[in-house]
Amino acid sequence: MPRRAREKETPYEPPYVATVQSMMGHLVRTGRMTFLAWQVLGLVFERCEWGNKIPLHQADMARELRKDPADINRAVQRLLDIKVLVRSKKEGEHPQYVLNPYVGVKGKNGIERQALRREYGRDLCEEEGEGDG
Repeated sequence: MPRRAREKETPYEPPYVATVQSMMGHLVRTGRMTFLAWQVLGLVFERCEWGNKIPLHQADMARELRKDPADINRAVQRLLDIKVLVRSKKEGEHPQYVLNPYVGVKGKNGIERQALRREYGRDLCEEEGEGDG
């Protein structure tokens, strides 16, 4: 009887967001992320739902981070400008955002990642000219 591969034990409980290491390095090297933008991104990773949906409003982020709502708005705008966040195609009362699947994905498998990239993906490197060989 063949032995089964043992599941790798981690201190983390599912659910989790798989990040793309090269994109995280890209964000660090470009210097375009402020400390507050990193804090907002941390909340995004913590709260991200299946399909990369982000169920947080800016007012909730401001309350949780104990920051001025205008500062949170600027941080979210920065994340939109550098394409870490993408506006959802769903229209609603409040703007809705999706985590760019080139940065990270919350989903079951590669097929879901491919579908998210088709719908929302914006390659950060390609748009800044760094993706060219």
